[in-house]
Amino acid sequence: MSLGSVEAIKELVRAGLGCSILPGIAVRGDAASGALAVQPLSPPLSRKLAIIVRRDKPLHRGLKEILQALRQLPAPPPASAVSGTLCED
Repeated sequence: MSLGSVEAIKELVRAGLGCSILPGIAVRGDAASGALAVQPLSPPLSRKLAIIVRRDKPLHRGLKEILQALRQLPAPPPASAVSGTLCED
């Protein structure tokens, strides 16, 4: 099954209709409140993101500065303990 909404996925898990793998930030509140059981994945999953821009459009100053700031960011830390499989106990 494929759903486009994280909230819809969490509702299905709460209803006992399965488990899901979601970003840690999407389940942080649910884990803290105890609304859902969140279990870390081992090894943790990660994904790379890319910046895309149109070749035929000039970059305005604001976008140039954002791109420069993003390129200067340090590598992200390993996935947090909150990232992981979302299952209702």
